[in-house]
Amino acid sequence: MMFSIINGELVSSDDQTSLQINRSFLYGDGFFETIRFVNHKIVFEEDHWRRIRKSMELLWLNIETIPDREKLVREINSLVEKNKITSSARVRLTIFRNADGFYIPQNNQSGYFLSCFPLVDKRDNYLDGIRVGIYQEQKKIAGKLSHLKSTSAQLYVMAGMYARENNFDDVLILNQNGNCIESVSCNLFLVKDKTLLTPPISEGCVDGIFRKNILRVANELGIQAHESIITQMDLSDAEEIFLSNVIRGIQTIKKMDENMYANSITKKVSDYMKNYYL
Repeated sequence: MMFSIINGELVSSDDQTSLQINRSFLYGDGFFETIRFVNHKIVFEEDHWRRIRKSMELLWLNIETIPDREKLVREINSLVEKNKITSSARVRLTIFRNADGFYIPQNNQSGYFLSCFPLVDKRDNYLDGIRVGIYQEQKKIAGKLSHLKSTSAQLYVMAGMYARENNFDDVLILNQNGNCIESVSCNLFLVKDKTLLTPPISEGCVDGIFRKNILRVANELGIQAHESIITQMDLSDAEEIFLSNVIRGIQTIKKMDENMYANSITKKVSDYMKNYYL
């Protein structure tokens, strides 16, 4: 039997909860799904399940070694109830390769971790708007894995710390070409010539659930919308800019540098998307 020390505590190799065997901790070998849970149901459940399956296929993780969709939903319900959360909950599902080995794993079996927290409703943040900067110190490389919500998230952590140190509410992240692709935890949208634009996944942004649904409902609202590369110059020319994810909903960017932005189309989209949280 082998031993390790974690935070001063001696832990045996037989303890399967030990960080020493968790490849998500050791190598960032996994991904996570952040889920909004309201009234005993997962918001955009089908979209989340599709993204989970797609992420597991991309990482060669064996989906047969985690519970199926129905069982996971039951476990989420049970966990929310156990934590006495009666309204909205933020649920995080982390899936990792559950295998021995160093950089090269011995197999592709999967493990998972579920957690949940009460969620304070802040869907009206767009009314106030936020102040955003641009994170220039490290670029995100667009590629085969860049759209995943990877457990290897050091870039986002550093960008978030940069935002805090510079008194920004959030910062935009750039890809290797210097184009704007997303923020620390949100997808990016802007309005230019009354058209709603967001970077394509090929630019390196996370394949966001809320992003996908905003593009889907735009036509229902009579708003022209499509994917487009967004340069830093486009930010100056934009009429409106907002950020989105399934937890925060929509957040208007009120100010960037000396530029001030409106929020009329943003408000229209945000009011409509609230319907999915009821």
